[in-house]
Amino acid sequence: MSNKFRILPLIVISLCAIGTVTYMYSQNTSDKTGSENKTVNPSPFNDLLSEKIRTTILSADSVQWMLIDPWIDNDSVTAMFGQPLGEVLVSSPVVDSILINDVSELLLSPTSFQQDSITKESTFMPDFSIMFIGPTDSVLVSYSLYCDICRFQNTDELLDLNGESIRKDFIRNLRIVFPKDKFVRSISRQL
Repeated sequence: MSNKFRILPLIVISLCAIGTVTYMYSQNTSDKTGSENKTVNPSPFNDLLSEKIRTTILSADSVQWMLIDPWIDNDSVTAMFGQPLGEVLVSSPVVDSILINDVSELLLSPTSFQQDSITKESTFMPDFSIMFIGPTDSVLVSYSLYCDICRFQNTDELLDLNGESIRKDFIRNLRIVFPKDKFVRSISRQL
């Protein structure tokens, strides 16, 4: 009979330890309001970009980088998808799969662009662009150094996002494509 009393306290102690571990685990998985944490974006891609834009960037057959002079106001202005872009000063096709992968990952990363409630009221004047040319569609990604806006556009969409978090990496990639360009060398020194 004394064996029953010795076993019972051991079992109770074990149950208490399990309960404590479970409670601590549930505390670690809840936020300040007591609700369970949920993954906001389980996708490896930025959910601010449409599926069509992401697919075109990932499946691009070729990639064309362009340096742009947005201040031109004459016949040499290039229009892309119905929007004036500026004068394309120089362009370079990129075939290096590592560079294409790097810039694609940079643009599609879930941390590259955040939902921003602040609206920047400035005229979008891009300094450089990348055209992702896919089998069925193309996407033009343009960047303005003045306002740090990154614009995504295709035949159906035009999306402006705050590009401050990708600025440095974007310019580093630009420097790889245009290593001898004076403008690119100048802005990359300021990083």
